[in-house]
Amino acid sequence: MKKGFDLWLKTFFVTTLVFTLISLSALRRLNLQLPFLRLIIGAMIIALLLMFGILVFRLKKGNQIVNTLLGFLIILPSVGVMRTVFGALIFRWSFVIYVFVALVAIVYSVAVVVVSRRIKSDVDTLNKLLAEKNAEAATQETPKND
Repeated sequence: MKKGFDLWLKTFFVTTLVFTLISLSALRRLNLQLPFLRLIIGAMIIALLLMFGILVFRLKKGNQIVNTLLGFLIILPSVGVMRTVFGALIFRWSFVIYVFVALVAIVYSVAVVVVSRRIKSDVDTLNKLLAEKNAEAATQETPKND
């Protein structure tokens, strides 16, 4: 529970920063003031979706490919939440939504690559330790002839 709350808090901080930057750019470019409560509630919902997506992605149980796809599917509705929060004025053209989906997919794929490299290095380290232990056990088992 504590781990999930810490993860939610971190994702909420990042989404709040992103939402603040988007709202400031909307204020400057479009002279559009967005309601603060709507921004915070949207950031909370997106942070919750991101937290669940990351938790599913990090699961040790089950097939890792299925966990990756499920994590992405959990994160995907955040684009709809962003459209609801920022309204049709910012998302005038529908291709902007697809750009956001592509950005989410790129960030998620980078996370998958980083985690897979880390896991591969851990596996290599464990294999080396196992080989050393097997070599040590083999040298202890061989009798010495005098």
